[in-house]
Amino acid sequence: MQSTLVRILAWSGVGLSAVWAVAIVLLVLGRFTPLPSFDLVASTVVVGGILATVLGIGQLLRNGYRWLVDR
Repeated sequence: MQSTLVRILAWSGVGLSAVWAVAIVLLVLGRFTPLPSFDLVASTVVVGGILATVLGIGQLLRNGYRWLVDR
């Protein structure tokens, strides 16, 4: 049961990362080419950056705590 939940969360993370990467490409194309730029794309890039930062900080804290406890 837990394995299924972990698999769903992992694939959800992969999917969200792919959407974020596409949004970054669209933002760059909208800024530096004549293609139109949309507010939703910029918002998606900002929210994705914030989520990636928060999750990264969480992993650093978790790994740092484990490292301190194991010493």
